[in-house]
Amino acid sequence: MKRLLTVFFVLALAVSLAPASHAKPRWHGHLFGPLTMRGGASGANTWPARKYYVYVPAKLAAARRRALVVFLHGTTQTAKDAAYGTRWNDLADVHGFVVAYPEESPDANNDGANAARAWPWGRAAYEGRDQGEFKTIALITRAVTKRYSVDARRVYIGGLSAGAIMGAAQAATYPDLYAAYGSWAGCAYLCADPTGALGYQRMGTHARVVPGILFSGTADYLVPLPLTSTQLTGWVFMNDWADDGTLNGSVSWTPTDGPTTVGDDTGSLEPAPNTGPSNGSHGDGGACLYLSHPKGNNPCPAGPLGWKSYPYTVTRYGFAKAPHRVVVESWYIHGMSHNYADGNTDGNFVDPFGPDTTTAAWRFFEAHPR
Repeated sequence: MKRLLTVFFVLALAVSLAPASHAKPRWHGHLFGPLTMRGGASGANTWPARKYYVYVPAKLAAARRRALVVFLHGTTQTAKDAAYGTRWNDLADVHGFVVAYPEESPDANNDGANAARAWPWGRAAYEGRDQGEFKTIALITRAVTKRYSVDARRVYIGGLSAGAIMGAAQAATYPDLYAAYGSWAGCAYLCADPTGALGYQRMGTHARVVPGILFSGTADYLVPLPLTSTQLTGWVFMNDWADDGTLNGSVSWTPTDGPTTVGDDTGSLEPAPNTGPSNGSHGDGGACLYLSHPKGNNPCPAGPLGWKSYPYTVTRYGFAKAPHRVVVESWYIHGMSHNYADGNTDGNFVDPFGPDTTTAAWRFFEAHPR
Protein backbone atom coordinates (compact mmCIF):
# COMPACT_ATOMS: atom_id res chain seq x y z
CA MET A 1 0.00 0.00 0.00
CA LYS A 2 2.83 2.38 0.92
CA ARG A 3 4.49 1.66 -2.43
CA LEU A 4 1.26 2.39 -4.30
CA LEU A 5 0.91 5.70 -2.49
CA THR A 6 4.49 6.57 -3.41
CA VAL A 7 3.87 5.78 -7.08
CA PHE A 8 0.68 7.86 -7.01
CA PHE A 9 2.54 10.80 -5.44
CA VAL A 10 5.30 10.65 -8.08
CA LEU A 11 2.78 10.50 -10.91
CA ALA A 12 0.80 13.40 -9.45
CA LEU A 13 3.98 15.44 -9.08
CA ALA A 14 4.97 14.68 -12.67
CA VAL A 15 1.59 15.84 -13.92
CA SER A 16 1.76 19.03 -11.88
CA LEU A 17 5.22 19.86 -13.25
CA ALA A 18 4.38 19.00 -16.86
CA PRO A 19 4.03 21.91 -19.30
CA ALA A 20 0.47 23.13 -19.48
CA SER A 21 -1.25 22.16 -22.69
CA HIS A 22 -2.70 24.90 -24.86
CA ALA A 23 -6.29 25.16 -23.75
CA LYS A 24 -8.97 25.67 -26.35
CA PRO A 25 -10.63 29.09 -26.38
CA ARG A 26 -13.13 29.33 -23.57
CA TRP A 27 -16.20 29.49 -25.74
CA HIS A 28 -19.50 29.60 -23.92
CA GLY A 29 -21.64 28.64 -26.90
CA HIS A 30 -21.44 25.70 -29.30
CA LEU A 31 -19.54 25.01 -32.52
CA PHE A 32 -21.84 22.92 -34.70
CA GLY A 33 -20.54 20.83 -37.57
CA PRO A 34 -19.41 19.71 -39.87
CA LEU A 35 -22.66 20.50 -41.59
CA THR A 36 -23.07 19.99 -45.33
CA MET A 37 -24.45 22.32 -47.94
CA ARG A 38 -25.54 20.17 -50.85
CA GLY A 39 -24.50 20.90 -54.40
CA GLY A 40 -26.93 21.40 -57.22
CA ALA A 41 -27.67 22.61 -60.71
CA SER A 42 -29.97 25.17 -62.27
CA GLY A 43 -29.87 25.34 -66.03
CA ALA A 44 -26.25 25.79 -67.04
CA ASN A 45 -25.23 26.76 -63.49
CA THR A 46 -23.79 24.16 -61.13
CA TRP A 47 -22.35 24.41 -57.63
CA PRO A 48 -20.57 21.86 -55.42
CA ALA A 49 -21.37 20.53 -51.97
CA ARG A 50 -19.22 21.88 -49.14
CA LYS A 51 -18.95 21.37 -45.39
CA TYR A 52 -19.19 24.22 -42.90
CA TYR A 53 -19.26 24.91 -39.18
CA VAL A 54 -21.43 27.35 -37.24
CA TYR A 55 -20.67 28.91 -33.87
CA VAL A 56 -23.68 30.00 -31.83
CA PRO A 57 -22.99 31.89 -28.59
CA ALA A 58 -24.88 30.99 -25.43
CA LYS A 59 -26.73 34.30 -25.57
CA LEU A 60 -27.71 35.77 -28.93
CA ALA A 61 -28.22 39.48 -29.51
CA ALA A 62 -31.74 40.74 -30.13
CA ALA A 63 -32.95 39.73 -33.59
CA ARG A 64 -33.04 43.33 -34.84
CA ARG A 65 -29.28 43.61 -34.17
CA ARG A 66 -28.22 39.98 -34.61
CA ALA A 67 -25.27 39.67 -36.99
CA LEU A 68 -23.50 36.93 -38.92
CA VAL A 69 -19.78 36.86 -39.71
CA VAL A 70 -18.76 34.42 -42.47
CA PHE A 71 -15.03 33.68 -42.18
CA LEU A 72 -13.06 31.87 -44.89
CA HIS A 73 -9.92 29.99 -43.84
CA GLY A 74 -6.56 30.25 -45.60
CA THR A 75 -4.66 27.74 -47.73
CA THR A 76 -3.83 24.41 -45.97
CA GLN A 77 -6.17 25.37 -43.13
CA THR A 78 -9.44 23.80 -42.12
CA ALA A 79 -12.52 25.60 -40.89
CA LYS A 80 -11.70 24.50 -37.33
CA ASP A 81 -8.14 25.85 -37.64
CA ALA A 82 -9.68 29.22 -38.43
CA ALA A 83 -12.21 28.93 -35.62
CA TYR A 84 -9.51 28.15 -33.05
CA GLY A 85 -7.05 30.73 -34.32
CA THR A 86 -9.01 33.89 -35.03
CA ARG A 87 -10.88 34.58 -31.76
CA TRP A 88 -14.14 35.29 -33.59
CA ASN A 89 -16.01 32.85 -31.36
CA ASP A 90 -14.67 34.51 -28.22
CA LEU A 91 -15.94 37.86 -29.47
CA ALA A 92 -19.27 36.32 -30.47
CA ASP A 93 -19.76 35.31 -26.85
CA VAL A 94 -19.47 38.98 -25.88
CA HIS A 95 -21.64 40.53 -28.61
CA GLY A 96 -24.10 37.74 -29.41
CA PHE A 97 -23.47 37.31 -33.14
CA VAL A 98 -23.22 34.07 -35.13
CA VAL A 99 -20.08 32.90 -36.98
CA ALA A 100 -20.01 30.57 -40.00
CA TYR A 101 -16.89 28.82 -41.28
CA PRO A 102 -17.22 27.30 -44.76
CA GLU A 103 -14.53 24.71 -45.55
CA GLU A 104 -12.82 23.97 -48.84
CA SER A 105 -12.67 20.29 -49.77
CA PRO A 106 -9.26 18.55 -50.17
CA ASP A 107 -10.69 16.17 -52.79
CA ALA A 108 -9.12 17.57 -55.96
CA ASN A 109 -11.57 17.64 -58.86
CA ASN A 110 -12.92 20.07 -61.40
CA ASP A 111 -15.27 21.97 -59.07
CA GLY A 112 -12.57 24.03 -57.35
CA ALA A 113 -11.59 21.60 -54.58
CA ASN A 114 -7.87 20.95 -54.18
CA ALA A 115 -5.44 19.19 -51.86
CA ALA A 116 -4.18 22.48 -50.40
CA ARG A 117 -7.71 23.59 -49.47
CA ALA A 118 -7.08 26.90 -51.27
CA TRP A 119 -10.28 28.73 -52.19
CA PRO A 120 -10.43 29.00 -56.01
CA TRP A 121 -10.93 32.77 -56.23
CA GLY A 122 -9.42 32.80 -59.74
CA ARG A 123 -12.50 31.01 -61.08
CA ALA A 124 -14.35 34.32 -60.74
CA ALA A 125 -12.81 35.17 -64.11
CA TYR A 126 -15.13 32.65 -65.77
CA GLU A 127 -17.69 31.62 -63.13
CA GLY A 128 -20.41 34.16 -62.51
CA ARG A 129 -22.97 34.83 -59.86
CA ASP A 130 -24.85 31.69 -58.78
CA GLN A 131 -22.13 29.44 -60.16
CA GLY A 132 -19.49 27.27 -58.52
CA GLU A 133 -18.40 27.78 -54.94
CA PHE A 134 -19.55 31.39 -55.04
CA LYS A 135 -23.08 29.99 -55.08
CA THR A 136 -22.25 27.42 -52.38
CA ILE A 137 -20.90 30.03 -49.97
CA ALA A 138 -23.90 32.25 -50.66
CA LEU A 139 -26.23 29.33 -49.90
CA ILE A 140 -24.40 28.64 -46.63
CA THR A 141 -24.69 32.32 -45.74
CA ARG A 142 -28.41 32.42 -46.45
CA ALA A 143 -29.10 29.15 -44.65
CA VAL A 144 -27.36 30.32 -41.46
CA THR A 145 -29.01 33.74 -41.69
CA LYS A 146 -32.44 32.09 -41.83
CA ARG A 147 -31.75 29.37 -39.26
CA TYR A 148 -30.65 31.83 -36.57
CA SER A 149 -32.91 34.78 -37.48
CA VAL A 150 -29.97 37.02 -38.31
CA ASP A 151 -30.75 40.59 -39.38
CA ALA A 152 -30.18 40.45 -43.16
CA ARG A 153 -28.63 43.92 -43.02
CA ARG A 154 -25.88 42.65 -40.70
CA VAL A 155 -24.24 39.87 -42.69
CA TYR A 156 -20.46 40.25 -43.11
CA ILE A 157 -17.69 38.29 -44.80
CA GLY A 158 -13.95 38.08 -44.26
CA GLY A 159 -11.01 35.75 -44.48
CA LEU A 160 -7.30 35.11 -44.26
CA SER A 161 -4.94 34.86 -47.25
CA ALA A 162 -6.71 32.81 -49.96
CA GLY A 163 -9.84 33.15 -47.83
CA ALA A 164 -9.46 36.94 -47.92
CA ILE A 165 -9.12 36.92 -51.70
CA MET A 166 -12.11 34.60 -52.04
CA GLY A 167 -13.98 36.90 -49.66
CA ALA A 168 -13.27 39.85 -51.94
CA ALA A 169 -14.68 37.92 -54.90
CA GLN A 170 -17.69 36.84 -52.83
CA ALA A 171 -18.43 40.39 -51.66
CA ALA A 172 -18.16 41.72 -55.20
CA THR A 173 -20.35 38.89 -56.52
CA TYR A 174 -23.05 39.30 -53.85
CA PRO A 175 -23.01 42.95 -52.73
CA ASP A 176 -26.71 42.55 -51.99
CA LEU A 177 -25.91 39.83 -49.45
CA TYR A 178 -22.82 41.07 -47.59
CA ALA A 179 -22.88 44.41 -45.80
CA ALA A 180 -19.10 44.75 -45.39
CA TYR A 181 -15.84 42.87 -45.93
CA GLY A 182 -12.74 42.15 -43.83
CA SER A 183 -9.36 41.10 -45.23
CA TRP A 184 -6.33 39.64 -43.47
CA ALA A 185 -3.31 39.28 -45.80
CA GLY A 186 -5.42 39.57 -48.92
CA CYS A 187 -5.29 41.44 -52.20
CA ALA A 188 -7.66 43.10 -54.66
CA TYR A 189 -10.42 41.35 -56.61
CA LEU A 190 -8.65 38.62 -58.63
CA CYS A 191 -5.41 40.13 -57.23
CA ALA A 192 -5.44 42.22 -60.40
CA ASP A 193 -7.83 45.12 -59.95
CA PRO A 194 -5.98 48.29 -58.85
CA THR A 195 -8.61 50.54 -60.48
CA GLY A 196 -11.63 48.71 -59.06
CA ALA A 197 -13.20 48.41 -62.50
CA LEU A 198 -13.26 44.60 -62.52
CA GLY A 199 -14.83 44.41 -59.07
CA TYR A 200 -17.48 46.94 -60.07
CA GLN A 201 -18.25 44.98 -63.24
CA ARG A 202 -18.59 41.85 -61.12
CA MET A 203 -21.29 43.56 -59.02
CA GLY A 204 -23.48 43.97 -62.08
CA THR A 205 -27.02 45.15 -61.43
CA HIS A 206 -26.54 44.60 -57.68
CA ALA A 207 -23.79 47.23 -57.44
CA ARG A 208 -23.59 49.09 -54.14
CA VAL A 209 -20.89 50.40 -51.82
CA VAL A 210 -19.38 47.51 -49.84
CA PRO A 211 -17.19 48.96 -47.06
CA GLY A 212 -13.97 47.10 -46.32
CA ILE A 213 -11.37 46.89 -43.56
CA LEU A 214 -7.99 45.66 -44.79
CA PHE A 215 -5.20 44.29 -42.56
CA SER A 216 -1.71 43.81 -44.03
CA GLY A 217 1.69 42.93 -42.55
CA THR A 218 4.63 44.90 -43.88
CA ALA A 219 6.85 41.79 -43.59
CA ASP A 220 4.38 39.57 -45.44
CA TYR A 221 6.46 37.58 -47.96
CA LEU A 222 3.46 35.90 -49.63
CA VAL A 223 1.25 38.95 -50.15
CA PRO A 224 3.86 41.73 -50.29
CA LEU A 225 3.32 45.48 -50.15
CA PRO A 226 2.81 45.99 -53.92
CA LEU A 227 -0.22 43.67 -53.78
CA THR A 228 -1.65 45.19 -50.61
CA SER A 229 -1.34 48.70 -52.07
CA THR A 230 -3.37 47.67 -55.12
CA GLN A 231 -5.92 46.07 -52.80
CA LEU A 232 -6.36 49.42 -51.11
CA THR A 233 -6.74 51.41 -54.32
CA GLY A 234 -8.91 48.70 -55.84
CA TRP A 235 -11.37 48.69 -52.93
CA VAL A 236 -11.55 52.49 -52.80
CA PHE A 237 -12.06 52.84 -56.56
CA MET A 238 -14.53 49.92 -56.77
CA ASN A 239 -16.70 51.65 -54.18
CA ASP A 240 -16.33 54.96 -55.96
CA TRP A 241 -17.67 53.29 -59.11
CA ALA A 242 -20.44 51.57 -57.14
CA ASP A 243 -21.55 54.74 -55.36
CA ASP A 244 -23.01 56.42 -58.44
CA GLY A 245 -21.76 54.46 -61.47
CA THR A 246 -18.91 56.88 -62.18
CA LEU A 247 -15.27 57.07 -61.17
CA ASN A 248 -15.48 60.63 -59.95
CA GLY A 249 -14.05 60.77 -56.44
CA SER A 250 -17.40 60.57 -54.65
CA VAL A 251 -15.53 58.12 -52.43
CA SER A 252 -12.40 60.10 -51.68
CA TRP A 253 -9.20 58.93 -53.35
CA THR A 254 -7.14 60.58 -50.64
CA PRO A 255 -7.32 59.81 -46.90
CA THR A 256 -10.10 61.50 -45.00
CA ASP A 257 -8.51 60.43 -41.69
CA GLY A 258 -4.87 59.61 -41.07
CA PRO A 259 -2.51 58.03 -41.68
CA THR A 260 -2.12 57.60 -37.94
CA THR A 261 0.60 55.38 -36.51
CA VAL A 262 0.17 53.75 -33.10
CA GLY A 263 2.80 52.08 -30.92
CA ASP A 264 5.94 53.43 -32.59
CA ASP A 265 7.14 55.32 -29.52
CA THR A 266 10.36 54.35 -27.76
CA GLY A 267 8.56 52.87 -24.76
CA SER A 268 6.45 50.54 -26.89
CA LEU A 269 9.41 49.30 -28.91
CA GLU A 270 11.83 48.81 -26.02
CA PRO A 271 12.74 45.09 -25.86
CA ALA A 272 11.47 43.35 -22.77
CA PRO A 273 13.89 41.56 -20.42
CA ASN A 274 14.47 37.99 -21.52
CA THR A 275 12.94 35.53 -19.10
CA GLY A 276 12.43 32.85 -21.69
CA PRO A 277 14.30 29.69 -22.72
CA SER A 278 18.06 29.34 -22.49
CA ASN A 279 18.34 29.70 -26.28
CA GLY A 280 17.96 33.46 -25.83
CA SER A 281 14.47 33.69 -27.19
CA HIS A 282 11.42 35.15 -25.47
CA GLY A 283 9.15 32.25 -26.25
CA ASP A 284 8.79 28.76 -27.65
CA GLY A 285 11.43 28.81 -30.38
CA GLY A 286 11.43 32.58 -30.26
CA ALA A 287 9.88 32.94 -33.68
CA CYS A 288 6.26 31.79 -33.32
CA LEU A 289 7.15 28.47 -34.94
CA TYR A 290 6.16 26.55 -31.79
CA LEU A 291 8.80 23.86 -31.91
CA SER A 292 6.98 21.82 -29.28
CA HIS A 293 3.76 21.68 -31.29
CA PRO A 294 4.50 22.71 -34.89
CA LYS A 295 1.49 23.92 -36.84
CA GLY A 296 3.00 25.67 -39.84
CA ASN A 297 2.93 29.18 -38.42
CA ASN A 298 5.05 31.87 -39.98
CA PRO A 299 7.61 33.70 -37.81
CA CYS A 300 6.37 36.30 -35.34
CA PRO A 301 9.18 38.86 -34.98
CA ALA A 302 7.56 40.58 -31.99
CA GLY A 303 8.31 37.49 -29.88
CA PRO A 304 12.11 37.57 -29.94
CA LEU A 305 12.03 41.37 -29.71
CA GLY A 306 9.91 41.21 -26.59
CA TRP A 307 7.20 43.52 -27.91
CA LYS A 308 3.61 43.21 -26.71
CA SER A 309 2.25 44.55 -29.98
CA TYR A 310 3.42 45.62 -33.41
CA PRO A 311 3.25 49.29 -34.39
CA TYR A 312 0.51 49.85 -36.94
CA THR A 313 -0.72 52.62 -39.21
CA VAL A 314 -4.42 53.24 -39.80
CA THR A 315 -5.73 55.22 -42.77
CA ARG A 316 -9.40 55.83 -43.57
CA TYR A 317 -11.18 56.81 -46.77
CA GLY A 318 -14.69 58.24 -46.54
CA PHE A 319 -17.21 59.84 -48.83
CA ALA A 320 -15.96 63.12 -50.29
CA LYS A 321 -19.09 64.96 -49.12
CA ALA A 322 -19.26 63.12 -45.77
CA PRO A 323 -15.69 62.27 -44.72
CA HIS A 324 -16.85 60.89 -41.37
CA ARG A 325 -18.68 58.09 -43.20
CA VAL A 326 -15.76 55.68 -43.62
CA VAL A 327 -15.84 53.38 -46.64
CA VAL A 328 -12.39 51.78 -46.51
CA GLU A 329 -10.12 51.38 -43.48
CA SER A 330 -6.51 50.26 -44.01
CA TRP A 331 -4.23 48.83 -41.33
CA TYR A 332 -0.53 48.30 -42.06
CA ILE A 333 0.99 46.27 -39.22
CA HIS A 334 4.71 46.99 -39.17
CA GLY A 335 6.94 43.91 -38.94
CA MET A 336 4.19 41.28 -39.07
CA SER A 337 4.46 38.36 -41.49
CA HIS A 338 1.74 36.34 -43.26
CA ASN A 339 -0.37 35.77 -40.16
CA TYR A 340 -3.60 36.71 -38.41
CA ALA A 341 -2.70 39.34 -35.80
CA ASP A 342 -3.53 38.72 -32.13
CA GLY A 343 -4.60 35.16 -32.86
CA ASN A 344 -4.84 32.15 -30.60
CA THR A 345 -2.03 29.63 -31.12
CA ASP A 346 -4.44 26.72 -30.93
CA GLY A 347 -4.99 27.61 -34.57
CA ASN A 348 -2.31 28.14 -37.20
CA PHE A 349 -0.98 31.02 -39.28
CA VAL A 350 -1.60 33.31 -36.34
CA ASP A 351 0.59 35.81 -34.54
CA PRO A 352 -0.28 35.98 -30.82
CA PHE A 353 0.97 39.57 -30.64
CA GLY A 354 -1.32 42.54 -31.26
CA PRO A 355 -2.94 44.68 -32.40
CA ASP A 356 -6.36 43.14 -31.80
CA THR A 357 -7.63 42.98 -35.37
CA THR A 358 -10.70 40.86 -34.55
CA THR A 359 -12.19 43.56 -32.34
CA ALA A 360 -11.21 46.25 -34.84
CA ALA A 361 -12.98 44.37 -37.63
CA TRP A 362 -16.09 43.81 -35.52
CA ARG A 363 -16.31 47.53 -34.68
CA PHE A 364 -16.02 48.29 -38.40
CA PHE A 365 -18.72 45.75 -39.23
CA GLU A 366 -21.04 47.08 -36.53
CA ALA A 367 -20.73 50.57 -37.99
CA HIS A 368 -21.61 49.37 -41.49
CA PRO A 369 -24.93 47.51 -41.66
CA ARG A 370 -26.32 47.24 -45.17
